[in-house]
Amino acid sequence: MDKITHNDFEKWPSFSFSQQIGNIGRGVSKIVRFKDTNNSRAEKSTVRALELIDLTIQSLVIKKRFPAVAEMLTHRELLCNFFYKGDSVTIPPEKLEKFYLSFYTGD
Repeated sequence: MDKITHNDFEKWPSFSFSQQIGNIGRGVSKIVRFKDTNNSRAEKSTVRALELIDLTIQSLVIKKRFPAVAEMLTHRELLCNFFYKGDSVTIPPEKLEKFYLSFYTGD
């Protein structure tokens, strides 16, 4: 799977749902890794992951996959709660990271 850069956002809808989730997982992994040690990198990773989630939601709306839209909105809320509110009780960040990375197939 290709690494997604800011210049590749127009390609996002052409990626499979698994590829999109896998790339979001890279950001989630960085959030979990850097949250307590490097808040600046964690914040950048959070913003990036949220951008990719938003793009995924847009793709799903276009494809009329509304149950998946609801699921992605829930994931977006979980990430915001974890990073911005420090809530790791609702779902441990490691579980969220494991979910996303299960879709990731490589660099």
